[in-house]
Amino acid sequence: MNTIRRSSVEIVLKFLFLIGLIRLGYLTLYYTSPFPGGIPPPPARGIIQSFDNVVLAESQTAWNVYLNTRKIISSNVINELKIILNISPEILNTLQDKPGVHLLKRYIDNKTAEKLRNLNVKSILLEAVNERIYNEGSTLAHVIGFTGTDGNGLTGLELNLNSLLASHHEESNKINVVLTINLKIQKETEKELSNAVRENNAQSGIVIVQKTHSSEIITFAVYPSYNPAQYEKLHPVQLINPAVSHLFEPGSIFKAFISALLLERGLIKINKPYYNCTGSIILTNGEVIRCAKAHGRVSLADIIKFSCNSGMIQAAEKLAAQDIYDFLVNLNFGEKTGIILPGEEKGILRKPADWGVRTKAVITIGHGVAVTPVQLITAFSALMNGGVYINPSMVHHIMKCDQTAGRTNFIKQNFVRKVIEKNTSESLRTLLTYGTVQGSTGYRARETGFVSAGKTSTAQKPNLEIGGYYTNRFNAMFIGVFPPEDPEFTILVILTSPQENYYGGTSAAPVYASLLPIIAKEFNLVHSPKTIYLKNEIMKSYFSGKEKTVEKNIIPDFTGLSLRDALKKYSQFKKINNLEKHTYPVKIAGNGYVFSQEPQAGEIMKNETEIKLILKMP
Repeated sequence: MNTIRRSSVEIVLKFLFLIGLIRLGYLTLYYTSPFPGGIPPPPARGIIQSFDNVVLAESQTAWNVYLNTRKIISSNVINELKIILNISPEILNTLQDKPGVHLLKRYIDNKTAEKLRNLNVKSILLEAVNERIYNEGSTLAHVIGFTGTDGNGLTGLELNLNSLLASHHEESNKINVVLTINLKIQKETEKELSNAVRENNAQSGIVIVQKTHSSEIITFAVYPSYNPAQYEKLHPVQLINPAVSHLFEPGSIFKAFISALLLERGLIKINKPYYNCTGSIILTNGEVIRCAKAHGRVSLADIIKFSCNSGMIQAAEKLAAQDIYDFLVNLNFGEKTGIILPGEEKGILRKPADWGVRTKAVITIGHGVAVTPVQLITAFSALMNGGVYINPSMVHHIMKCDQTAGRTNFIKQNFVRKVIEKNTSESLRTLLTYGTVQGSTGYRARETGFVSAGKTSTAQKPNLEIGGYYTNRFNAMFIGVFPPEDPEFTILVILTSPQENYYGGTSAAPVYASLLPIIAKEFNLVHSPKTIYLKNEIMKSYFSGKEKTVEKNIIPDFTGLSLRDALKKYSQFKKINNLEKHTYPVKIAGNGYVFSQEPQAGEIMKNETEIKLILKMP
């Protein structure tokens, strides 16, 4: 697939070269004398700006300089051109041996063009052109794209909105495109992403921030990026937008999707420990799927908290293959999202008739299926926003340059459909707060103090050459929503092949956490007990540890309990296991409610182990 994409980009660049040849031929045939004002420029393109009113791409008048060498050019003129255009005299002398019209330099400014006019040399031709200026350099390069020397878009929005940006004949009719992007947050995101890629020695990275209820994208960061003003120096691969074109297996993030289906069907309760994790599970074909360790008796909440593969596969046994497939199709997996960016792939989701004996099991833990980052975050937002799928958008509205006609909402093809019930979405948000509590795989998503609902993934990368998976190459990911009780933003972080801290929880989750105070400040989200630690309704629901039963030989879950309730459960634990007075002592640190514990809930009892409870105030 990437080979096809590279070939298409190479075709675009070859076409660009052909346009240049045609233009030179045109000048050779028709322009043999100077023009005081130069060849008139084509109409200027519309501008592209961010939602916070920063101009990202605009056109300005510049000049291309040509030299007609069908007549002998004096040494004085050669010397003047050398000085004004900073071109070596050797190049100029060489051109004299090739009669015709030769491009000397593109995009000189008005001041330089005036110096050339003052030479009053008939062999010097000036062509007025619209130079496209990208004011923020590499920022949003994969989104905005760039135009070619003929003024038409070649990649990004410049390509897909080319007819709109160029559809005018007078300056007053020029169309401006306003994106959903918040440039301030975009820049902060790019900074955090580049730092994370370098610190974790990753190959690349992607961060997308989306409004949970509308699917509007406010940040679209890709690292490494490129400078659109220097696109001719780039390899075609650098122009590919990985957030819409690259496919990857989502890994453990898919546990959130399978959990949603289980909750929607009423097949499972969040806190009931139905399953036993011994550290691995053997599939019907004899393949062994492993967990990080033996988690013991696990509930759905524990499966999310510890990212337990064995527990997830056992839980999904209640679902038919067709049910899983239909649910994922309804979330638009296996189809394009319709985002207004070129090169979008539709992903890979095979029909159940094509599934092997292992497919159903491995899909429940995010393998055997391939998605794009845009697909994944948009589907996740649907699960979190009350259960409504809305395809992603990046253009907020369009308006005329003089704004006399006001603004027009950008018309896009909307895919809006119900995917789960509202109460299921609420339960899922409650469930996914387990994914960020102390002791979970995603606990570092809270290191800036904000509570979130989310899920980590550390997905082995498939080896496309010999089959199977690499043992040392991973995609580290985290996806979450904030605030969890009524999400406003969904954030997806992907680090490709990190060599340091390759777990999603230790490399991607901290990037997520670093963005929360930035977003909260920009959108005036109150940093209060409602959005941190324990004091909100969804966290009260999550921290319902006293409703969990105490089982024999299993460490109970004390999180969320007051000290009194924790000690009461501790007494039940000792009683049910016939423990003597001095065995399994409990140690208390802090005040308030139990925030974390050691050993972790669900672990098998060991001799002479103490239980440590860490309390915090809400």
